[in-house]
Amino acid sequence: MLGLILPKNTSKIVIVLSRDHLGSENTFASAAKSAFSGSSVTVLFSHKLDKDNMLVYFK
Repeated sequence: MLGLILPKNTSKIVIVLSRDHLGSENTFASAAKSAFSGSSVTVLFSHKLDKDNMLVYFK
């Protein structure tokens, strides 16, 4: 899904997930890496996000 939303020249991606997704950060990071192989991907967690919400920052 990120491949459809983000520009192709994205070099850095930060994904912020709720704490309910602890332990699945590799899944999100590998999915982003497969869509953007040349970019660096960081996955962070926040206790302020609801379970169904995700924030994606890119450069």
